[in-house]
Amino acid sequence: KYLKYHIIGSRNIDYIKLLGNPSLYLNKNDKYLLVCDKGIQSMDVSKILNRKGYHTESLDGGIEKYKK
Repeated sequence: KYLKYHIIGSRNIDYIKLLGNPSLYLNKNDKYLLVCDKGIQSMDVSKILNRKGYHTESLDGGIEKYKK
């Protein structure tokens, strides 16, 4: 789905890889918007990353809502 619908400038990172080694992809001084198909998985990942000291939010409704 990333190739068909994505936000310009975004990166597609597998959430398992992201959670396994977030410092490889994220900087704790920056803010990030996480996006998935419907906003459910990105919300869960965002909560986990925020507990680890990262600054993330999830796009409400995911890419499905964004593309409308």
